[in-house]
Amino acid sequence: MDILYRVVEKLCSVFHIIKVFETSKGLKNINMRSVSNLGKTGTSVDLELDCNELFLGPDFLKDDYTLLGCPVSLSPHRFFMEAFLHNTDLYETEYVKRTINGTIDWRRPQKVKDLSYWKGRFKKVYPCVDNDSYSPVVVYLRKGKYYIYDGKHRAALCAMLGRKVKCTLIPDNCVTGFYGRYFFSIMKNKKGYDKHIDFIRESNEIE
Repeated sequence: MDILYRVVEKLCSVFHIIKVFETSKGLKNINMRSVSNLGKTGTSVDLELDCNELFLGPDFLKDDYTLLGCPVSLSPHRFFMEAFLHNTDLYETEYVKRTINGTIDWRRPQKVKDLSYWKGRFKKVYPCVDNDSYSPVVVYLRKGKYYIYDGKHRAALCAMLGRKVKCTLIPDNCVTGFYGRYFFSIMKNKKGYDKHIDFIRESNEIE
């Protein structure tokens, strides 16, 4: 089943197809990278923010699982970074447990047999954040709050180190205009997505 999914994912990537399906935990996406890139167009503004000003954005999980609105300073991502730094058991972190259960974001459940990828990423990204040479975290502003569009782990590392976060601000409609309406059309007639429905409705004409 996992091999079949990877084949479908590869085909979707090659042909720029985005597929969304619902599970008991929430909406899941095939070819997530293409969805993510949809919102990175238009004008942007560079700024520096305190980590306590940054919040996790939509993950399209049901209300019982969603991290929507969680401050990055209190997120599973931040404590995952701390586990790397202090060499504690990564399998005991909320981040890994959520990854296995499919409740970290809109990615499907993952079998975490090997942590080498994450360890390699940490060794690569940590020095960049530590010496302030990392790519800015992409954020957008919604009702006076900054939400992370891309770069949760970089922001989490900054929070762990007590640093301000270099950010690139994109327009709010880059997020909701490209795929928010589509996801909203799926969620609005289903139970369990009240937090996301309210979030998307707040600053749009979506009905």
